[in-house]
Amino acid sequence: MKKIETKNRCERLVGTGFRRNGVTAFEIMVTISVLTTVAMFVTTMAIQIKFIWRDIEQHQLAINELSNQLDELTRYSVTEVKRRLGEINAGEDTSRRLKGVVIRGELLADEIGNRLVLKLDWNRRYPGKPIELSGWVVERLDDGKDVSDGQLDSTQIEGGDES
Repeated sequence: MKKIETKNRCERLVGTGFRRNGVTAFEIMVTISVLTTVAMFVTTMAIQIKFIWRDIEQHQLAINELSNQLDELTRYSVTEVKRRLGEINAGEDTSRRLKGVVIRGELLADEIGNRLVLKLDWNRRYPGKPIELSGWVVERLDDGKDVSDGQLDSTQIEGGDES
């Protein structure tokens, strides 16, 4: 009987008795380099995404605070709004979560009526414009009814403050 010799792949290709049973140091270095690069990229992206989510949360908190302040202030008469603008402060939760929060407001007369503009700014990671919301203050009589309701007759309007 004839003995059949089997050669491994390396012996067939090279023609020597060299047997390759593992990986070379070069392949290990390439693999480590690729894995390190991918890990650094993923870590950097995860950190950046964390900062973006924090910025979004702060922006939403600022808008909610301004919205609450605007809703509260537009319930009052113009004279009461002017008085309360000097006392305006951010809420406790907003002050705790946004560092250096400042709310400024001004009452402007325009062609539509008395416009209340509130601006909120805080110390961000990057420079940015303050968040700004506007609303209109409706003239109210002493009894709390709107001047523009249509429920009032002319004698009631004349008795109110027309300034």
